[in-house]
Order: sequence, then structure tokens, then C-alpha cells
Amino acid sequence: MICGSVTPAGASRSYNASRYCLSNLKTIEGAVELYLMENSAGVNGQDDLVKNGYLKRESTCRGAKNSYIFEKPVTKDNLKDFFKIVKCVNHGFYLEDKNIFDNEEQAARKYREERVRFFGAIAVIAFIILLWQLAIFVRIRSQYNAPLKTVENRQSAIAEELPPDDGAGPVSGA
Repeated sequence: MICGSVTPAGASRSYNASRYCLSNLKTIEGAVELYLMENSAGVNGQDDLVKNGYLKRESTCRGAKNSYIFEKPVTKDNLKDFFKIVKCVNHGFYLEDKNIFDNEEQAARKYREERVRFFGAIAVIAFIILLWQLAIFVRIRSQYNAPLKTVENRQSAIAEELPPDDGAGPVSGA
């Protein structure tokens, strides 16, 4: 027997405001299509759909707690441009071809630009540190590349400093 808890199927899904918003927009779009099948006048907003019974209540975006805005009336002629006419206050217009809201696309673009700037700054700092280490390496190497004193050079230098040896051996003090 397997021990553990059983979770509901939807519990693993996280709340996504833009998916919820898109769902609302599609519901409104369906109500507009039904309205336009039965009426010749355009739809100016959700209140038209609620008054005529095509929606139970006005849909609102959870992110903004506001209603959706109709930029102009939706008619049979411009129904195909529904997502270019109706927008969410929070997410903006839905871009069908990119499957994203325009405000989210702008936020993603801004994030990418900030990320490029950040990693560019990191690269500049790494380059400066590399140059600094190279300068230290060159300086240390130049100190060690000075002419080395060999044993013979040292002995001759010491011999020049000592008084000449008269062969009498060590001198004792009297």
C-alpha cells in the first residue's frame, strides 16, 4: 500500500492572472458573438451584454479588479479584431499571434534589457579585475627577472668588501 496524501487534480496548478484574464476575454468575446448574431447594433461595453442577458455579470480581471475596456464599439465588421479593441486595464491587449498580453511582452522586454545591462556590467568588472591581475603579474615577473647574483658574483662582491688576506691566518686581538 502506498502511503501519502491524495491531492485534487487542480491543486498542482498555480494561479496565473494572465490565463484567468484571457479566459474572461474569451467569455466576453463569445457573448459579443452571440449578441451580434441577434442584434445589428454594436457592443459598447460589458454593460450592454449584461442588460441584454448575454453575461450574468461584468467580468473583472483579478490582477486589476477593474472591468475590461472597449476602445470602440464591436460590430460584425470588426469582430475579427476583438482582441485589438477590448483590453484589460492590468494586462493590456491580448496579442493572439504571440499568445501573450502586450504589457507582459513589454515587461519581458524590459527584463531582458536589464539582464543584458547587468551581465554587461559583470563582464566589465571581470575584465578590469583580469587587467589588474595581469599588471600585478607583470610587475612581480619583472622583479624576478632582474639579473640574479650567482655564487661567483657573490664571492667576488664579498672579497671586495674584506681586507686583503696576508696569509697569516686569523688575527687575534691583543
